[in-house]
Amino acid sequence: MARLPKFLTGFCLGAILIYLFYPENTTKQRTTRLVKYDRYIMPTYRTCSGIGNQMFRVAALYGIGKYTQRTPAMDASQSCQQAYMSEIKSTFPRFYDLVKLKDPHSPTAEKVTFGDDCCMYQDPTIIPNSDADVLVLSGNFFQSFKYFGFAKPEIIELFQFSEGVKLSAAKYARDLFGSDRSHKMCVHVRRGDFITDAYNLETKTEFLIPAMTSVHSHLRANIKIDETSVVFIGIDEAYLASLHLPKSEFKHIYRVNGKSRGEEMYFGTEYCDSILLTASGSTFGWWIAYLSPRQVPVYYNEKVSKVPNFSKALHPNDYFLPEWHKLSLNDGFISIN
Repeated sequence: MARLPKFLTGFCLGAILIYLFYPENTTKQRTTRLVKYDRYIMPTYRTCSGIGNQMFRVAALYGIGKYTQRTPAMDASQSCQQAYMSEIKSTFPRFYDLVKLKDPHSPTAEKVTFGDDCCMYQDPTIIPNSDADVLVLSGNFFQSFKYFGFAKPEIIELFQFSEGVKLSAAKYARDLFGSDRSHKMCVHVRRGDFITDAYNLETKTEFLIPAMTSVHSHLRANIKIDETSVVFIGIDEAYLASLHLPKSEFKHIYRVNGKSRGEEMYFGTEYCDSILLTASGSTFGWWIAYLSPRQVPVYYNEKVSKVPNFSKALHPNDYFLPEWHKLSLNDGFISIN
């Protein structure tokens, strides 16, 4: 029997090993496709807001669009939306492969009432049929995972980070962590604009410190961990310096300072072994947790708002995933549900 040349034998063996060890990834690349339609669906803008809110809009409209057979569109008349295009394109190159800019005031557009409550899920099947080219929903934000949870592989595909963001974050992680292989407990902090916001509750020190200790204890009780390091995302140096951290519990304390919001978000999805959301109304932190490909443990502050009638506080089951762990603060102690 003739023998194959050694180099060909090695090539074939390598191909077999790649197939055996990476079938899931190759399958996902072959089967995950973003669905596009000839007609469009879009929100009514009251404010553009940041990248996390933009992502919620598009993800929700993608899910709603699968019921109505429409493709997500954004408001072309909003200068703020046009200003965001550069950042979004450099972070998520697939975004504008799918999403189009449309004029909601066009004669071919029709407005319908749907999604007026920012964070309460509504059944998309109640949206009436329309022959309009563009269907303009009266709602603005659509911040419920229930709109798109059934299509998560497609949402992951939609928000694939650019190679530039991935490479930059990978270099940053190597420089930051070096040879440290400890468990990375990421703590997302949001203060800044939330301090003056009328609704969203910012990160509070009285929650942050006991939450870190409680989450660490919970992780050690449920996961085999030798050493743990804390990785702060979104924290400024002045606030970090003001904290009396339980440093003896952790191997290292890191602070992420990426080149862009997209890089920090990707860093969180790729390099966090667990995630603590201390200002859980932050959609930026929410997306870090949701896009994490390894389904890491996620913990969040159950107190979302400064006021009791804020929609995220009234409808937490529409906003937080059921597998995430709710943290409650009472008299300085944290309980985990």
